[in-house]
Parts: sequence; C-alpha cells; structure tokens
Amino acid sequence: MATPPPPYQQQNPYQGQNPYGQGQSPYQGQNPYGYVAPGHAPAPGPMPAGLTCRMCGGFPAVEATIRQHRGVLVWMTFMHLKGPFCRNCGLAVEREMTGKTLWQGWWSPVSLVLFTPLTLIWNMTVRSKLNKLPPPTPGQVPNQGSGQQWL
Repeated sequence: MATPPPPYQQQNPYQGQNPYGQGQSPYQGQNPYGYVAPGHAPAPGPMPAGLTCRMCGGFPAVEATIRQHRGVLVWMTFMHLKGPFCRNCGLAVEREMTGKTLWQGWWSPVSLVLFTPLTLIWNMTVRSKLNKLPPPTPGQVPNQGSGQQWL
C-alpha cells in the first residue's frame, strides 16, 4: 500500500508584508472613503472648493432641480431630482425626465393644458443653465447622495 501524499498548502509569498508600508493605503489622505471606481484613478490634488456633482463627483457643478410629470386620466404624479449636477450628468437626467414627461405627461386633461407645458418650460431653463457649464473634471470621490428623491 502506498501512503497518501501530504495535503496541499498554497504558500503566499506576500504573507506578513504590506506593500504600502506601515498599514497605509496608497490613497491615504486623498480619498476618505477608500473608494476608487473600477478602471479609474482618483484625480490628483485636493478636492475642489465649489459644488461637485451628486452623481459622479465631477466639477464644476451647478445647483438645479429637474422635474418630471405624469398625468394618468384621474391622477397625476410629480417627480423631481435635486442636486448639484455637472454638465454631463445633468443633461442626461434632464433628457430622461423630459422624455418621460413628453411621453406620459399629457394623458390627463389638466396635465395636457397646464402641468406638462410648465414642466417642459422648467426643464428648458435648467438645460440652458447646464449648457453654460464647461466639460466636467473627474472628481475624486462620488458624492454620497446619489439616490433619486421622488416627491
């Protein structure tokens, strides 16, 4: 009878060693949340002093509220998303919410006459505000309040 081989144990050559030295991460002091998006490195330098986008953390950003309206025969829903937006994120949200308003906003008689046109005019003013911004510079950390708030 043959004796069984010893159990296989994988050796970790880096066990007990810290490649960053003394327990610090490579982003110590730059990224307080320890988050780096896959495929992206944090922007060099300190965080910007002004507003940053609530979606991507980019800057510059502008404070804006984008609205959506849905009228369905006897009831209506009003939705909005507040926050500072960079140009790219703000235009994307504005396109989505305006498109839904154009598709679903006219199904109620009151919505057709009053609320849908007002919502579209509001979003056009927000769009002109967003178009005045320069292209965003990537931020270091996305803002923590990126969830949609529906009213």
